[in-house]
Amino acid sequence: MASFVTNYILLMIYSFLGWLCESLLVTAMQRKAVNSGFLNGPICPIYGFGAMFVILLLQPVQSYPILVFILGVVLTSALEYFTSWIMEVLFHTRWWDYSQFFLNLNGRICLLFSMMFGIMSIFVLYVLNPQIQGILMLIPYSAQCLMAAALFMAFLIDLLSSLDELKAYDQDIRKFENAVQELKIKLNEYAPAFSQLELREQFNGFMELKDERINEVKQHLNARYEKLANQEGFHSRLKNAFPQMKISSQKLNTISSYLKERQK
Repeated sequence: MASFVTNYILLMIYSFLGWLCESLLVTAMQRKAVNSGFLNGPICPIYGFGAMFVILLLQPVQSYPILVFILGVVLTSALEYFTSWIMEVLFHTRWWDYSQFFLNLNGRICLLFSMMFGIMSIFVLYVLNPQIQGILMLIPYSAQCLMAAALFMAFLIDLLSSLDELKAYDQDIRKFENAVQELKIKLNEYAPAFSQLELREQFNGFMELKDERINEVKQHLNARYEKLANQEGFHSRLKNAFPQMKISSQKLNTISSYLKERQK
């Protein structure tokens, strides 16, 4: 059985391979280079943990490929669902949304990608992992320890810097929330009605309203939205990496329900 050090190196390898595959896929879809993933560095830990769950938990049943496929689907789907939920709780943002896919669960997981993860579980357990572990066995344990330490330090630095930038992003979201709350107060006075659509559609429709009394408020809020949406650097990278990213905010949800009530 592989040591803790070897398993950590495997975790980093699969995190990198997952990042590479996803970045290539998103790059092809958007037709421009995209650094996919939550972190700045070339790593997506969710893929690393998914691969390690499959390797460590399914080895006892690897004589049964069909069972490996089924359990691979269950394990990776559970991991993806939990990751989506916990990241939304922590950062008030939904990073991906499968609502438009057939047989999805709350937009967090869907049948298509779950089946793909099941196939990848087969590939990792029977094909890829034996090759990678064979290579690692050729590396002395002391060298593996140094490699693991270097990888951990790089990961820690990347994680802390990404969290710091995300904190600034969250502060921008909160500023926008406050602007929305101010708008709600103004709307209570002027009471224009528009349908409950996606956030961007709401403001596109809102900007078409002719009531001069609320032009100043409209322009102020639209300017804040555009500033937030067009931020460069980390914010811009997140938009490219997670094109379906949605702000999950009680205040932003409140205004939709509020406007719906005003239409009655």
